[in-house]
Amino acid sequence: MEKYIRKFLKEIFPCVFFTLVTLSVTVHAHAHADNACHHFVLKLPCVVVPLAPAAQDAEAKQFITPTNGMARLYMIRDFVSVHEQRMTLLVNGQAVADIAPFTYAAIDIAAGKYRINALSTNKAEIALDVKAGKLYFLKANLHLMLNTVSANLMMLDEAEGKREVSESDRVIALPFAP
Repeated sequence: MEKYIRKFLKEIFPCVFFTLVTLSVTVHAHAHADNACHHFVLKLPCVVVPLAPAAQDAEAKQFITPTNGMARLYMIRDFVSVHEQRMTLLVNGQAVADIAPFTYAAIDIAAGKYRINALSTNKAEIALDVKAGKLYFLKANLHLMLNTVSANLMMLDEAEGKREVSESDRVIALPFAP
């Protein structure tokens, strides 16, 4: 719970105007058995995505660099203002995972050039030149401004990426076949 409070104070509190307008003051945004996001006062519907087994989540959080010409791509979604929509992640047009707030996908990919997309009500795209034996961290978000939802996709440095992954739950990702 403490990690979500820290995340709230660091990232959400500065945007309190938009947060209050959209009633999106989420402390813990992935769904529980009652299929609701836990809010300070309200319990609102939340998007549900299939989570990976705890052992796979723990393995990915060891941040072991892949071998055999591969790299690992972590795609993280935290919470900003749109918690009720899932995002579909695509690598070179191939769907690899659906993510919800405070979740991440981890996939191993070969070295090369890739086009990464995050889709929801609109699309964000980033080009990535992957080098073998490295870890890459992308952050995907949805923002609500003036009744318009916009997707955002950005690179994170390794320290920030590891911190974000450590505070999230791993989703089940489809294998990527180039």
